[in-house]
Amino acid sequence: MQATKSSKNKSVTNNPQLKSALDGLGSFFGDLSNESYLGSDMINQNITTEFSVMLNEALTDPLKHTYGGFKAMEDVVSSIINDISITFFKANKKLIKKIVNPYKENKLFYVIVLKDDTTKNRSKLLSYVRLYSNTPYSQNFPVVFYFLPLQFESSLLVSEEITF
Repeated sequence: MQATKSSKNKSVTNNPQLKSALDGLGSFFGDLSNESYLGSDMINQNITTEFSVMLNEALTDPLKHTYGGFKAMEDVVSSIINDISITFFKANKKLIKKIVNPYKENKLFYVIVLKDDTTKNRSKLLSYVRLYSNTPYSQNFPVVFYFLPLQFESSLLVSEEITF
């Protein structure tokens, strides 16, 4: 991979949201790498990890575990997108009072209560959804932001509050 320094890239280098997203991805892949190395080390001691068992099942009987593998990959992709979304929220936490995920089965649906619910603040957050909608993942893994006015915050049913 090539790194370049250019005045043409100012919009990239001065983008704290991009930096936060890259940090989130680095953290995720670092965790995945650590899990792989741990599994490898444990096998030498006749100990298995959840990750090594899953990988072994996929290698042993790929047809039987195709659906399970597909579902696991969907879960991983969804988790990565969720982690990137949370990193984006952290970068914009000065605007956000509360974020809740009301659905356990769809972790990419966010109910957002803003500290100051203005069109400008909503637009700042929706810029993420607009950018994301141009990715190849948006069709299979839609990200949804639902803004709830501050006066209705107490009626919010919480499945999982996202804290940062």
